[in-house]
Amino acid sequence: MPAARRLALALLAAVALPASAADPARTDAFGDPLPPGAVARLGTARATTGRSLRANLIPPLFDRAIVRDPLGEPVVRDLTTGAVVCRPPSRESKRGGPTAFAADGKRAVSVLDRELVVWDAATGRVLHTIKTGAIEVRVSFGSALSADGSVVVACEQPPPEWIGRKIPGGAFAPPSPKEVVVRKVATGDVLARVSLGPEREPGFTLSGDGRTLVTWDDTPLIGRGREPAPDRTMTVRDVATGKAVASVPAARSFRAAVLSTDGALLARVNDRGRGELFDAHTGKALPLAAVPAGRERADSDTAPGAAVVDFSPDGKTLAGVGRDLTTWRWATADGKLLDATPAPLPVEDHPTRHVAVALPANDKAVAAAEVGQTVVAWEFPSGKLRTPLGGHTRAVTGVGFRAGGKEVVTGAEDGRVVRWDATTGKQVGAVAVRPEVVVPFRRPVAPPLRISPDAARGLCDGTGDNLVLAFDLTTGAQTFALPPRGWGGGGAVPSPDFTKVAGFVFPNDGNNGRFRCSVWEAASGKKVIDVEPLAGGDRDTTSRFRTAAFSPDGTRLLTVVGVSAKRPARGAERPAGLPDPYLVFAGWDVATGRKLGEWVERGVNRIEVVAAASGTSAVVTSPAQTNGRDPMMPDHHLWALDFEAGRRGDEIDGVKFGRRSLDWGSTTVLGPVAFSADGKRFAVGGPFGDDGEVGVRLYDWPSGKVLRTFLGHSAAVTALNFSPDGTTLASGSVDTTVLLWDVANVHAPMAP
Repeated sequence: MPAARRLALALLAAVALPASAADPARTDAFGDPLPPGAVARLGTARATTGRSLRANLIPPLFDRAIVRDPLGEPVVRDLTTGAVVCRPPSRESKRGGPTAFAADGKRAVSVLDRELVVWDAATGRVLHTIKTGAIEVRVSFGSALSADGSVVVACEQPPPEWIGRKIPGGAFAPPSPKEVVVRKVATGDVLARVSLGPEREPGFTLSGDGRTLVTWDDTPLIGRGREPAPDRTMTVRDVATGKAVASVPAARSFRAAVLSTDGALLARVNDRGRGELFDAHTGKALPLAAVPAGRERADSDTAPGAAVVDFSPDGKTLAGVGRDLTTWRWATADGKLLDATPAPLPVEDHPTRHVAVALPANDKAVAAAEVGQTVVAWEFPSGKLRTPLGGHTRAVTGVGFRAGGKEVVTGAEDGRVVRWDATTGKQVGAVAVRPEVVVPFRRPVAPPLRISPDAARGLCDGTGDNLVLAFDLTTGAQTFALPPRGWGGGGAVPSPDFTKVAGFVFPNDGNNGRFRCSVWEAASGKKVIDVEPLAGGDRDTTSRFRTAAFSPDGTRLLTVVGVSAKRPARGAERPAGLPDPYLVFAGWDVATGRKLGEWVERGVNRIEVVAAASGTSAVVTSPAQTNGRDPMMPDHHLWALDFEAGRRGDEIDGVKFGRRSLDWGSTTVLGPVAFSADGKRFAVGGPFGDDGEVGVRLYDWPSGKVLRTFLGHSAAVTALNFSPDGTTLASGSVDTTVLLWDVANVHAPMAP
């Protein structure tokens, strides 16, 4: 073929290629590829651990962790890239503690079916399986394996001696005492066995060389404010002989204890956050400079001072990290404080779950923390972050557009309000929300916000104090607060423009059947109307599910109330003739409080989401009446409702949720729901992929035909909004990110 002809064909082929095939794959601000249809990702989910799992951080750099994948399976993830490194042994453990790792992070030990399984942390390959014969086994997170992975220590409870024997006179048979057992990994041979007596919960830590073991009575305290029953004296033992070589004075309680690699030094953190250092050979206390009390936080589970400590490989340096993420280093020779470094991020905006510290080298220290749902690891004293931190650290709760769609504003459960460039996906600033209401015994904390479509206003009803707070998101100032008034469930519901707020309240007489739904002006807090969704009530019924929705123009209100028969008293029979569960949908005129119409849905007493499409119609997502008993039928439905005419509309869509409910991170399966400004399209979040992948589905209204499905989130969608011109759809998720989808040219149903 002539060269000119080959060139012409190549040019024609290039012109014929779709733009998506000719252009390079789009990536987000962190360099990760975007899912098909997405134009930007706000934030990153690389280091997100999920709501339902405490991450197992892998030393020594804490740049890997065991987390759950979107299908709920445990995986080892590289937190710097988000890539899956390997999958741990897959058997689920019903009894046991967390997975523990050797100091170098190369080997791990897990408790699976009461067996100790040692596996390669880089490949997931099982190296050794130790059958313990115990009825309960647990490992200590930080000190179950020696540094080289050749020795393992665990708490084991052997079968009771009375099993298989008759107990005279039906007497109570006590459980067998728990033991601390040290074994060789290669053979499972027992090197040492220590018992602290019946009904005692032993604590233990192993030195890096596997030659020294420290045990103590870690039984919980008996009663609040009483002296501890257990003896907290720590006993240092030689693993080779099992004999005690020293004892360390008792403490009321302590947060952590660790041995140096050679077993010569023992450090612990007492219940006041002060580090203590001891000579492990003699039990003698050594000098160690006290650390400052730390920044006090409103979280009840956060105490000042150090939380965990660790030694450098040569034992010359001791490092610690506190709940406020302040880090310290001490010289063990004289106990002097070498440095104290504040956290590399604002802790007040990022609630911390638990922390870890390690010294991979004599001159290098790394700390890590689960901040919200995100693992943050950093070096100190430099403060250099080792894991990416961008945007939110908890589930997104609201999203809106500014400047004609050029800027996106997001709110989340971490209390932060972040501004983003919609084109690049990069942060351009933040809004400092300033709550003015001070609840007794609590400091003001930035609340999670739902955000108006124009990103001008925010609303919060998640303070835990039954308060509804509204904010001006241009300044961050609080505009009004509705005080506690016996909220009747369902939370506060804003109108689409956030100028009105609806909520269910109980009257002072406490009559459950006559609760009200009230509407207030958001600017002044002035009450507009009071309506009774269940006028008169019924003494034999109870209503526990309540929600509401405004019409797009805010002139109509739709209330939804679930009704069930009251449970009979314990031991009493269910009275005959009680009604089956049902839902009452009622439409109201917001200006006058006049009832427009009503529909009763039988067989269910709750829905997931309701969104009004107009002043007369709405779309509803709800679980199936059969609770998904038929495996071939959808267990969550999307359907239409004419609430003014009192007529159920067509079934629009349905999904089969399946196993993903185990690690979904949200009680809502189908939802939220958002309508475009022109009312011609609406979007719903849900598990629309073949394997339950999470994303957003776009529909035509009022036909209900599917226009497009976008997949890309790793957990439930929790916030949805269209840009003002309807060309972009934003979806926020439990995975802490927001995806911007291009819907400019999506106006016709997909081809079959």
